[in-house]
Order: sequence, then structure tokens, then C-alpha cells
Amino acid sequence: MAELYFRKMAGGTLIPDTEQDAEKMAAVKNGSLVIAKIKQPRNARFHRLFFAMLNFIYGYWEPPDKIGEVAAEKNFDRFRKDMLILAGYRTTVVNIKGEVRYEAKSIAFGSLYEIRFHEVYKAVFAVGWRLVLSQVQGMTEAEAENAIQAMASFGG
Repeated sequence: MAELYFRKMAGGTLIPDTEQDAEKMAAVKNGSLVIAKIKQPRNARFHRLFFAMLNFIYGYWEPPDKIGEVAAEKNFDRFRKDMLILAGYRTTVVNIKGEVRYEAKSIAFGSLYEIRFHEVYKAVFAVGWRLVLSQVQGMTEAEAENAIQAMASFGG
């Protein structure tokens, strides 16, 4: 079955966190035995802040028009992975041709604790500042950080 999120309420009662979680839980018959692995995810607001930062930097980043004969396309998922790789949050892999490359590590709620996530956030911001935002005429790090905070607050 799928991963579900629950919120702990008074008296120790767990309730599905979203409508989708409730729908998935409704598929479990009453009296059925279920197995749960309890993890407390990191602060959801900080997770939103991380993605607000990525979106802010991505909005200013422009890929080259062409690489060889191929027109380059802007892709947020690739950008996110590249930012994590450049920030050092990566693993090294070897493909079947013997070529070494990097893969971004997961930043999913269950794979990264809060303190480490703060470190990754700072490292990704530093890369984004160095490679993208510092090139924006008149932008300061403080202005970038304030804009990111505002984006994250607006998102919820």
C-alpha cells in the first residue's frame, strides 16, 4: 500500500493528514491489521522555503540557447538535481560504459533530518548565489533571502 501521512491529535488519535490520505485509508477494511513505520518529518514550512529558494533561483537562470545542434530547454527537475549535486549533496555512480557521474541525493521528508536539511539549504543557496543570483544587476544576498522568505510565506 502507499505511504500515508497522519496528524496526531489529543488522546493519541491519528487522523489522515490530507483528503488523499483519508481516501487511501478508507480502502483498508475495518478490523484489518496494518503495519506502520512512524517517522516525524521535518518542518513542512522549511521544506516550502527550500522549494521557494529553488524556484526563485530558477526564475533568474537561463540555459544556453543551444548546445551543439540541440536547443536547450529549461527543466526544473534537472535544475533541482544539478543544484543539489553542485552543493555536494550527491552520490557518485558509474554507468555501464565506465563513466563516472553524480546523482543528487533525495531530499524527501523521510530521507533527510531537519539539521542536515538546513545544511543542504545553505549549500544550495550558496551555489545559487554564486552561479545565478550574483549576476543579477543590483541584487544583494539579503534581498534574495527576503524575496525567498516572502515567496515561502505566500505559499502557505
